[in-house]
Amino acid sequence: MLLEKHNCDVAAGFFFTQEGGTTNLCVSLRSKKEGVPVNKIAERFGGGGHQPAAGFRLKDAADLSLNGLIKVVLEAAEAVRAAT
Repeated sequence: MLLEKHNCDVAAGFFFTQEGGTTNLCVSLRSKKEGVPVNKIAERFGGGGHQPAAGFRLKDAADLSLNGLIKVVLEAAEAVRAAT
C-alpha cells in the first residue's frame, strides 16, 4: 500500500529487538513486483528473501543512527539498481 500510495520504488520498515542483552536492528524491505530486487539489498547485509519482499538484521546495533542506516540502504539500493 505504501508503495502505491506514495509512488515509491522501495519501502523499508525498521524496528529494534532485544536478544540476550544485545540490541538488534531488523529491517524489512518491500518493492513492486517489477521493481527493485530488494532481496539483493538484503543479501548485502547478510539477509535474504524474495525480489519484492526481503529483510535483514544487524546485531548489536544500539548505537547505529537511523540517518546512517538510511544512507547505507539507499547506497545499496542504487548499487543494485545499477547492476540490474
